[in-house]
Amino acid sequence: MVVFSQENGRAVEAFFREVDGRSLTFEYRADRENFIHCATESVWDGAGRATEGPLAGRELERSNTRRAFWFSIAITLPDVDIYTP
Repeated sequence: MVVFSQENGRAVEAFFREVDGRSLTFEYRADRENFIHCATESVWDGAGRATEGPLAGRELERSNTRRAFWFSIAITLPDVDIYTP
């Protein structure tokens, strides 16, 4: 699972990070204000869509979520990555 947060903190989405049987790893790049898939450098927006790169056009599956404090998510799901600008 991966959680993307937009810079203003008002939009937070959680996604399953698997695409084509691969578990993706992301990093946030403030200079581009987007999330980057580490292996392919594909650019992902906060809605879980790849907009540039080899994975362009792919979408992450949304997880059924509700708003919560980041630490409650981290305690409940210790393997989750939380990205925030």
